[in-house]
Amino acid sequence: MSRARSVCLVLSAAAAAASLLGCPKSEPESGGSASASAAFPMPSAPTAMASAPSASASAAPAPPPPCTAEAAFVIDKGARADTGLTVTELTNGKLAGVGYAVGEGIPRVATVDDTGKVTKLEPDWSHVRDAEQKKDPKMVRHVYRVTALGMKNGKMRVGMDLLDAFPEKGQGSYLRCGPADVEPVIADEGGAQFDAPTEDQVAALAAASDTEGGTVDFRDCRTFGGADKAFVLATQVKREGPGDDHNLLYQWIIDEIPGKGLLKDFVIDKRVAKPGKDGTYPKVEHFITPVAIPMGDLGVMITARDSGNLVFVKRTAKLEKAGDAVAMSLGASPGMPALNIENGQVYVATTEFQKTDLYGVLFPATDKPAKPQKIGITDPNPPTEGARDSASLDVLPDGNIAVGFVDGKAPQRHARLTVLDKDMKQKLQGVFDVSPPEVNVVEMRVVGASSGKVLVTTLATDGTLSGTFVSCKY
Repeated sequence: MSRARSVCLVLSAAAAAASLLGCPKSEPESGGSASASAAFPMPSAPTAMASAPSASASAAPAPPPPCTAEAAFVIDKGARADTGLTVTELTNGKLAGVGYAVGEGIPRVATVDDTGKVTKLEPDWSHVRDAEQKKDPKMVRHVYRVTALGMKNGKMRVGMDLLDAFPEKGQGSYLRCGPADVEPVIADEGGAQFDAPTEDQVAALAAASDTEGGTVDFRDCRTFGGADKAFVLATQVKREGPGDDHNLLYQWIIDEIPGKGLLKDFVIDKRVAKPGKDGTYPKVEHFITPVAIPMGDLGVMITARDSGNLVFVKRTAKLEKAGDAVAMSLGASPGMPALNIENGQVYVATTEFQKTDLYGVLFPATDKPAKPQKIGITDPNPPTEGARDSASLDVLPDGNIAVGFVDGKAPQRHARLTVLDKDMKQKLQGVFDVSPPEVNVVEMRVVGASSGKVLVTTLATDGTLSGTFVSCKY
């Protein structure tokens, strides 16, 4: 039975979003899978050499690389780095949908099957295209994510999350999230009241819900789900209470109803920010770059970054409350987490800002989420500068776990891959460089193909969106 499975992300909206690879000789634009293979060698640890009886003895040959990357194929060019790429498994191990944006915010979807065949689709974004043009030509359209939801009525349905904003702060904006073919689930045309308010400014605002005339802004939001049922995660900001209560209330919400309606128990979690003695509020970001993964009858697993922590929570298949949110801290502020589910187990991988450690955990989908732990990785060629981010993972047909990430400092950032075993311990003794040295990668995603290979999609700083299949021995 096929199922859609989100392999990411979304980053988040990293302005440093997503990057990719090179091209094969044969019709790269057609997406045909090239048969030629190119191993990008991974420097290995020095090999001890036996003492030679004579000067003519030669050194032992270098061991072969643990993985082999087939020739990269171009999926598209001109992809926007601020949007990145969102990869969804439309058919488990056999078909992946890659969502991205080009030009002035035009959504695109390309499907890649387990042979490397690429098919470019024109997604249905009729409502955004026809009814949600920029309110002012001076505004700049920032597309957070384009997410392939699945085919409906012969067209690819997509979630399209965007922000139209003036170049200068404080002049207002338009935020929208939800399927692009219908009225948005979340929409906000204000967007300036809570950018950097003083206590006096907050005190002058009405303390009520948005349906009761209160001043309510929405922050980061993302769309998830499938072709028939999609939902949005968003952060809502407002004044907490009337009178002398000048606190800011941040609420993490979930909704699936287009327009102004909200589903029951829509608040997932909340935080309060109090003004300081100088009348200003702490610079905080709550519930940003959320990630969600459908778990069938078990419901939905949700996570987001929250002021240096990760927050996990589970909802039922009807998006009803199924337990309290659980906040977890790592050694440093976390990067955008990757979620996956296989055989009732939830897999999580994430990184830390400006660090090179990798964290991961697995737990039964029926249990309370567990805290990610540092994964010990043997890496003969760790990044000497920059950080490790853009974590992605997927379960392979043999039960092992492909984990990818981007290492290094621009303009030398590379897509890399390793394999963990079923207990989230390193199976592949090393980390393999997937992208060629000359390609500067912003974002990458991995999908376990039905063949046992790993489909790696990358987005480069020049807008090239590429794919390659990697085979590893472990």
